[in-house]
Amino acid sequence: MPAPTFTEKDIAEFRDNGFVIKRGFYSVTEIELVAKVCRAEMSALMSTRALPTAPEIWDSIPHEQHDLGNKTLFNALCYAQRMVSAFDVLLTESCPSDMRWGRTRPDTLPGGVSLHHRKLIVKDKHNHRNEEPQENDYLGTEKPIGGGYRGGNRFLWHQDFWYWGNEDGQDAYGRAGRPFPDLATCFIAIDPATRENGCLELLRGSHKLGAVDFEIKPWGQRCPTPKGIDAALAAGCKPVFVELDPGDVCFFHCEMLHQSAPNNTDVPRW
Repeated sequence: MPAPTFTEKDIAEFRDNGFVIKRGFYSVTEIELVAKVCRAEMSALMSTRALPTAPEIWDSIPHEQHDLGNKTLFNALCYAQRMVSAFDVLLTESCPSDMRWGRTRPDTLPGGVSLHHRKLIVKDKHNHRNEEPQENDYLGTEKPIGGGYRGGNRFLWHQDFWYWGNEDGQDAYGRAGRPFPDLATCFIAIDPATRENGCLELLRGSHKLGAVDFEIKPWGQRCPTPKGIDAALAAGCKPVFVELDPGDVCFFHCEMLHQSAPNNTDVPRW
């Protein structure tokens, strides 16, 4: 397939809202192949690991036992011109120009795009585990949307940049990171993603706030405090549920506040 084009409207949405959704970024044929390979990979892992007692195998820390490794299909997704060109356009044309660390870049955005990490998020009966709510259960609606469980398949409110770098150029694990927030995530829907099965949720425009007030959880995750979420709400940031069909993607800025609720349905959300 030819690479989808990014219009001026797309670029403006990413700049102003912190995210942009591209429908049909992958064709039905392509995403069905991705699903088939991913499920084969996970079946192989499930045959050797006690997943019900270790759901964090699907979690997000790169370079560990669940890293997707040097797999041909995943390389094709991450390094294909379609994906690299999309990031190049969004980061060079949409990244906010103000440097929120009180520092000035010595140059414009460097040429080229680098990949920090990739992961496969599995939200289904294989890794669901109910646990006690944590303090960061916050922002209740008719369906709770405020962070909350360790393990299982709920992700707390967070900003990705704290895992990729900080003002000192270190990531959350003490490794060399990125000192400037010229980063974005591409979220690819393998299955339908709905509010019912725990789709991604964003606080629109929260990327403009820079780093919000946060605390480090016992397991290492950096989660906004209620004060941090209050600051985003006071700034007019509204929750957005990112409901996607297979093959749709959502690009979002690394300082976007985001989370997802558990999948309590029988419908997988990978």
